Amino acid sequence: MQTALEQRPLREQAKAVGNINLKNTYTMEQSIIIPQVEQQNTNPQPQTIIIQQTSNKNGIGLAGFIVSITGLFLCWAPVLSWLLLIPSFLLSFIGQFRKPRTLAIIGAIISGLIIFIKLLLKASFWGGLMSLSML
Repeated sequence: MQTALEQRPLREQAKAVGNINLKNTYTMEQSIIIPQVEQQNTNPQPQTIIIQQTSNKNGIGLAGFIVSITGLFLCWAPVLSWLLLIPSFLLSFIGQFRKPRTLAIIGAIISGLIIFIKLLLKASFWGGLMSLSML
């Protein structure tokens, strides 16, 4: 449960305490702006507050997603699609063990779709070839 002093904004808290002077300078660390606080009597140095946030990025999953999208557009090419399919599936699979997993899962699904399309194209090609040989 917060006290009445903790519920007020920082400027109002400074006025309520009376001994704190807020400067107009700010410290910026990863898009968080926190005013510097200086106490007039006890500490002439400004006190800087830095908050570090952990980044929630999954670069491997993103790379697998991008390569799988590229492979989806190039799935008609015989050799190029297989060269893109293997890294996209591996990167998406490895990216599923890190958070956030969304792009890695989508990349793995697209890689599976590419495999299905390639097998379908190969079956239709060989089926058409077999029907020609029957004539």
